[in-house]
Amino acid sequence: MDVVKEIGLPGLHFHDLRHTGNMLAAESGVGIKDLMARMGHDNVRAAMI
Repeated sequence: MDVVKEIGLPGLHFHDLRHTGNMLAAESGVGIKDLMARMGHDNVRAAMI
């Protein structure tokens, strides 16, 4: 069963949700170090992409 087709978003990928969650966290004031920890990044450049 393809859930994303059921909800009408056939182009949505699970990884997209990860980026959305981190973007929302950043917009709410979470610091770069915390974002890096959430994403598993060890350098700022990777976290900023």
